[in-house]
Amino acid sequence: MIMDMTRTTKSPEAAKTAKTVKTPRVSLRRCVGCREMLDKKTLLRVVRVLPAETAKERKNPEFKLDLTGKANGRGAYICNNRICFEKAVKTGGFERSFKTKIPADIYEVIKSQLLEG
Repeated sequence: MIMDMTRTTKSPEAAKTAKTVKTPRVSLRRCVGCREMLDKKTLLRVVRVLPAETAKERKNPEFKLDLTGKANGRGAYICNNRICFEKAVKTGGFERSFKTKIPADIYEVIKSQLLEG
C-alpha cells in the first residue's frame, strides 16, 4: 500500500493574501448628557478628585475639567456643548457617574470651564 505524502498547505502567495489588516481600535465613551457613544477624543472629561484619604475631605471632593484625559480620579465624559451639559444636570448624569450628590456651585464652575475650554 502506497501513501501519498504530498503537502496540502497553501502556496506562499495565497498565505500573504489571506492575512487580514488590523484597523486601529477606537475608544468609545458615553456622553452623560445625550447618552450617545462617541469617540473618546471628541469628548471632554470631568474628573472627581479626592484631595486626601481623610474621611472629612472625602465628603468634599474637588471637580475639574481634565484636558489631558489622564488625570487620576473618577471621570465622566460630556460633549462640548451647552445642550448636553444642561441635559446632564437635569437628568442627574454627573451625579450618576460620580456616585455622589453635586452642589449647584460646582455645576457653575464646571459650566464655565466647559464652555470656555
